[in-house]
Parts: sequence; structure tokens; C-alpha cells
Amino acid sequence: YKEGNILIVSHKATIRIIICSLLGMDIGRYRDRVNALAGSISVIKFATYGPMLEVLGDRHYMPQHLRDRAGT
Repeated sequence: YKEGNILIVSHKATIRIIICSLLGMDIGRYRDRVNALAGSISVIKFATYGPMLEVLGDRHYMPQHLRDRAGT
């Protein structure tokens, strides 16, 4: 799309691979390079010079007790 927003909902591994790919990082090392937590929001802006990661792993919309759970 040339205009507007696109929402992608997926597992965190898929999101991390997409982010690595868009930013030109080695996708084989996505676990070591990008930490997008479960249930988090990440924002990528597509600008004149390519994609820019504006937000990574934001979970402030969640209640604190859910953010504190082990394994998330």
C-alpha cells in the first residue's frame, strides 16, 4: 500500500524475522538481534530512505501483572 496503515498479527518469532528482514539484518540471528516480547506492539514506518523501527516491544497497554508473568 502506498498510503495508510497495515496491521500484522503473528507469533513473536515471525515478527522478529520480519523486522530483521526489513532492517537488513541477518534473519538467521533474529533471536540474538531483536527482542519483541509476547503480546507486544512494534511499529515500522516506511519513509523515503526505507523502513524505520519506531517502536519495539511496547506492552504498556497491558496490566502490570500480565507484563510481569514469566515466559512473556
